[in-house]
Amino acid sequence: MSIINERIIGSESELAIDIIPFQGQSSPPNLVASIIGHLPTVIKTYPGRGFTNDYFLSTGGKIYKDREFLESCSPESRGAEEATYTEIISKKIVLDSLRRMREENQIKDFRIIDRVIDDSLNTWGYHNNFLVKREDFNLKESSNRSNTLINLLLNHFTSRVVFNGAGMVRQKPNSPKRFTILAGQKLQTIERKVSPGTVKEKPIINLRDQALAQVQFWGRIHDVSGDSNISPWATWWNKGSTSLVLKLHENNMTNFLNELSIHDPVMTSRDFANNPDTLATMNNNKKFRAIDIQEILYTQSHKMSQHIELPPSELEVLEQWGKAINDYRKDPSYLKDRVDWILKAYIIKEKELDFKKAKLIDLEFGNLDSKLVELIWQKNIFPEFNKNTLSEYYYFPPSDTRASRRVDILGQVKPSVIDYVDWDEISFTNTDNSTTPQIANLIKMDDPETNKQEIFR
Repeated sequence: MSIINERIIGSESELAIDIIPFQGQSSPPNLVASIIGHLPTVIKTYPGRGFTNDYFLSTGGKIYKDREFLESCSPESRGAEEATYTEIISKKIVLDSLRRMREENQIKDFRIIDRVIDDSLNTWGYHNNFLVKREDFNLKESSNRSNTLINLLLNHFTSRVVFNGAGMVRQKPNSPKRFTILAGQKLQTIERKVSPGTVKEKPIINLRDQALAQVQFWGRIHDVSGDSNISPWATWWNKGSTSLVLKLHENNMTNFLNELSIHDPVMTSRDFANNPDTLATMNNNKKFRAIDIQEILYTQSHKMSQHIELPPSELEVLEQWGKAINDYRKDPSYLKDRVDWILKAYIIKEKELDFKKAKLIDLEFGNLDSKLVELIWQKNIFPEFNKNTLSEYYYFPPSDTRASRRVDILGQVKPSVIDYVDWDEISFTNTDNSTTPQIANLIKMDDPETNKQEIFR
């Protein structure tokens, strides 16, 4: 039996931030700079590449302005558990900076919204990135192997909404007091099966092939069609299950896909977003609900675990995946301690809320400064969740990826010699002087899996 290491995973979250100034006060002209200025002093910042307001942090992550949003990126992390910790912390760092601005009377108040859609169906980004070997990844070229990978991901990305859905309250047409609770957010807006773009064309699968690593060895799955979850369990499950599904492809265990090809993935995405119990038609005319597709993927992943030695953390994801399927089949409300849309629906129905109050609950789920979100972060946790471990990532990068190496290199030099920082390289200005050790002008960090690098000549 061969051992497969935990995958390198990272996330990108576009956060909508509304600043409420005091009367007669204007909003900060540079929100990113204001947030940087209110970070804990122990968190250092370094100039990024290509953007005016683009900063890497000593936590290994990055924040920058992307259109009208602030984008918070987690560092390269190993496995779903670590990637979930670093994603939560990347958002919490921004939240805490805004809270300091409020406490110091720099602003009157703020709202920081973490979701992927508004009431007009305008979307913003929440993306997960999964490192894959180049030999297993070539979505742009048509071949039996790439077509198999696309089919596999279409099945997972359309049906995962049953556990990954963030939920949304939608008013029924021509009925001001009547509303429905949808399971998914991003899937409502899907326009194409595949596309190289993310903004103008809303694809299930993004074809962007930007490895941010040695392109001859590595590829990157850029996952753009999932929801941003408040529940740590759902965030963890989404990352872990997607990694397991990718391993089915990497280990050539995809023969089951002959019976699992969705006839119209775009329509199915929208149908499952509205109601995961909708029947989707396959090319063989069989009909499956989202939970049925998820159970097939789980069953195949479980079979894979009998032949390949998975890391203990991925076996935990597998166990929880099976438990979630069983709980959903018994009664979806059993998952209210794990799944955002189910908890949202449960609260609204239990309290018999009207549309106006239901919409307030819907909005509170995306407001990171709300007590509801704080409670969900504390309660809807995954197995082995550890608050002390979570706190460690507030100040330190993951120790077993190049994030640690990048931070270590930057910590050894004077800030004045740093030209720019990127995920896969650091550029220095001329450092040939008597006060600073001579450093290579450009340090490549194109292997995401290692944290060892000599920087001084």
